Amino acid sequence: MSLLGRESFLDYYYIDLSELSRVVKERKPSKVLLQVPEGFKSKSYELVDYLKKVLVGVEIHVDASPSFGSCLLDLGVIERYDLVIHLGHRKYPYWAPPDKIVYVDLQSKTKPSREVLDSLIKDLRERDYVKLAVYTTAQHVDLTKEIIGLLRSNGFEVINREAEVVFGCWFSSLDLMRDLADAFLVVAGGRFHALGVGLRLSGSKEVISLDPYGNTYSFLSNYIFRVLKSRLAKVMKSLEARSWLIIEGSGGQYRPWIVSELTRLITSSEGKYYVAVTSYLTRDLLTNIDSSIIDAIVITSCPRLPIEDFHDYEKPVLTPGEAFMALKKVFEPYVFPW
Repeated sequence: MSLLGRESFLDYYYIDLSELSRVVKERKPSKVLLQVPEGFKSKSYELVDYLKKVLVGVEIHVDASPSFGSCLLDLGVIERYDLVIHLGHRKYPYWAPPDKIVYVDLQSKTKPSREVLDSLIKDLRERDYVKLAVYTTAQHVDLTKEIIGLLRSNGFEVINREAEVVFGCWFSSLDLMRDLADAFLVVAGGRFHALGVGLRLSGSKEVISLDPYGNTYSFLSNYIFRVLKSRLAKVMKSLEARSWLIIEGSGGQYRPWIVSELTRLITSSEGKYYVAVTSYLTRDLLTNIDSSIIDAIVITSCPRLPIEDFHDYEKPVLTPGEAFMALKKVFEPYVFPW
């Protein structure tokens, strides 16, 4: 707890400054941009004050643009700075950004209670889930190592490498573990990363979400089945689409090979397409660029957008994998994300 009784960001998160200190000594920047994950923006000023004690004499600005991951970086803004501190996300596997970006580890100090963990262990045993694959997000790697140790000490076999990190569209060794694990445990806030694991597995295995912030866990097979059913309905609705809107992203979310394959398939089926480009997509923006001549929309930037933000849009809004299913008319297995 900080002075004056106010809760501090640093009461809940540990920041590893070892790599940052090394880079700063090497490059001696004078102007630095700080990027923090969504949900932490209001704590940016506290972090600036903290970093100024480490980076004496350095001007530090806060990037107010969305930061959902290390894939979503505004290269135009980055060009104006000597160094960019990207907090709380690991380097994105699909993209090599400018080397002026340093990734600073951010570990949550929040842990599920022992009562919740004991209850989880009991439920796993009752369901006869012995072989587990365990995944997490960047903020919970240290916690996940502890949970893996607890599981092993209680007789469970954790079959993947310790504390493997998944992204919203990248799932590490998941494909290799598909047929080896009885169930998949995902340690992360919210349900999206666990849902992504379930979609990648096409609903073939149980996925358990362990949320340290909510101090809860959930078996998600029924939820994943409902989402899959909804997503497949959108694929089926797109079968007769003749006019497609393809939305490109930027930075690490720019995937020209996906756009190229989509346009080839659309053209070969005698359809037509339009391409729109944006670094950040909202419902207002999508509504503004949509038109009555568009039958279906595919977002090639981030799979979270079709799954979460536009799941109830009046037209099918698809991930690339779903669009490929519709265009190729191949419906099994479900393909996520592309």
